[in-house]
Amino acid sequence: MSLSVKRKVNVQVKVTESFKKKYILLMNTLIDEIKKQIQSYKVAARSLKDDLAFRPFVANKMNESLMKKSQLEQQIKAIKACKNGDMFNVSTLDGHVELKVGDDILQAISPVTVQVDESKITDIQI
Repeated sequence: MSLSVKRKVNVQVKVTESFKKKYILLMNTLIDEIKKQIQSYKVAARSLKDDLAFRPFVANKMNESLMKKSQLEQQIKAIKACKNGDMFNVSTLDGHVELKVGDDILQAISPVTVQVDESKITDIQI
């Protein structure tokens, strides 16, 4: 008998000047999209200001967008602080592992790290 469980997969990239520029450009593009969403929420809030049921929904969406924007800005600060050759955590994904009787539980539930150089996977650490 086996069981499939979720575990974290960390994706790390070896920092280069080229990667920094591309990553910052991507983050700024995503920030611009979020700013557009925030503006549309503001317009919706103004046009439906008398709808008491709608106000909390718009406020919640606006707060979520502001949080995402802040997180992306933090990512820009973090990548700018990295030196060439540093490993930078780009993302954490959910992965799945099959558990069987007799497996080492710590190895099975420990996070996996995928290391990337430019756009190629160079190492997978379990």
